[in-house]
Amino acid sequence: MNDNLQKALQYMFLAIGEEMPADFDGKKKHWYREHSWTEKQQEEYIEWLSNFLRHNWEGIADHKPSNYKDVAKEFVYAYGWDTRKLKMEDFTPVIPFGQLQEIMTEEEYKNFMDWMTGKTCSPYGVYPDDLERYLSRRQCGRKQQRRQL
Repeated sequence: MNDNLQKALQYMFLAIGEEMPADFDGKKKHWYREHSWTEKQQEEYIEWLSNFLRHNWEGIADHKPSNYKDVAKEFVYAYGWDTRKLKMEDFTPVIPFGQLQEIMTEEEYKNFMDWMTGKTCSPYGVYPDDLERYLSRRQCGRKQQRRQL
């Protein structure tokens, strides 16, 4: 496996708090379905990968890309983890607004804050029960469609 591809895959594992197994086999069918990530984790990985590709595109792209972000998105579309719904385990009790913004996309955060309008809220963040009620009624994740290589 090319060094650049290996680094990109290692960072993909790190993005979800895992280490890439020493015996990792990228030829194994559907290896990318063994884990999942939030949309925010996916966005952050795409940003990292697009910066990484500026000097390390060999082995990941066929030729030097003119748009690094598009190549990063294509890579994630083909090989990235499935996105999943947000879960309570993604947060800590009295969840600070900053943590919500770190974990949620801008759209998810806006929708949540709209939903929170009129509800009792701590000046330091939101109560876990409120977030749990919101997450249980929202479809925040999606399965990605895969293309055949």
